[in-house]
Amino acid sequence: MFRSTSRRGFTLIELLVVIAIIAILIGLLLPAVQKVREAAARAKCSNNLKQLALALHNYHDAYQKLPLGFRDAGDKENNVAFVDRHRENWFQVCLPYMEQGAAYNLYMADTTGRNADGNQYIHQMTGAEVTTIVPIMNCPSDGQAPGKGANGGTTSFQGSYAVCAGGVSWTSNGTTTTAGQLDTASTDPGGMFYRMSKVRITDVQDGSSNTLMASEGIIRKNGSGGWGELGGFWGGAPHGAYAFSTFQLPNTSTWDRVYTCKGADSTGRTTVPGAPNGAPCESGSTLNLPGRWNFARSYHTGGVNSVMGDGSVRFIQNSMDLRTYQAMGTRSDGIVTSNQ
Repeated sequence: MFRSTSRRGFTLIELLVVIAIIAILIGLLLPAVQKVREAAARAKCSNNLKQLALALHNYHDAYQKLPLGFRDAGDKENNVAFVDRHRENWFQVCLPYMEQGAAYNLYMADTTGRNADGNQYIHQMTGAEVTTIVPIMNCPSDGQAPGKGANGGTTSFQGSYAVCAGGVSWTSNGTTTTAGQLDTASTDPGGMFYRMSKVRITDVQDGSSNTLMASEGIIRKNGSGGWGELGGFWGGAPHGAYAFSTFQLPNTSTWDRVYTCKGADSTGRTTVPGAPNGAPCESGSTLNLPGRWNFARSYHTGGVNSVMGDGSVRFIQNSMDLRTYQAMGTRSDGIVTSNQ
């Protein structure tokens, strides 16, 4: 009259199969999630560059010229030497157009440290403006952003973006020679921004839609000093920090060369694990090498976000034609290519 029943549980093999299936599903899901996150980060980075271009254009509307690339001790305007704020660059003067009016007012009022070493370096300023984080200047794909410790400090802000200085010298037959320097040794490396530049949009004879205005770079080891790496706005401009060069393609294996690299070893060189080609950097001062330059770099797959002179944002691939890229970096080279 009574029938005994028994319930059969999972065997160990069945449990292992289920776990394996779940692991496979997670393995398939994670890359998709990462791609979605990177797509969102890339879109945010693109929007940041759009906002930067808008700030540069608003400055142009106000002063009928783009902001200067940078200036240094000894520079003059209308034959009158500057008495303070040496090493000023486009970043400081554009603060009001990046919703940073309070930081700009602090900067204009702050006189501490400007004469501390006789050269009136901005990086010695101790005001809150030096540590102010400007959100639109951070690329969310870079885990080190916002940068800290740029130019030898411990808290000074370092951004992800820089303007285009060109950095290409052309011969009469339209071929390139050596990389134009972006530091104090160069007066005009061909781009829209350089030492004491006063470029107007109408001066961009190649057309603003064909000429690079700004792009992005990788922030290296935070809190480890460094002089002149891209985005080190507070004092590093004369060492190339204000700009990038188009002499090499984005994410090139060619070394960035600054005064001293963040995180450099005893040889004066450093790389970044996980960055395309390691984002190599060499310290020109340690290695006694001439010239200072940075190249466009990013963690985006295949290239970098860049903004043209007309404010349009483009994704520049690592594999694009080098000559075309170099021509895009200079404002009045007269070179027209089919890809430009």
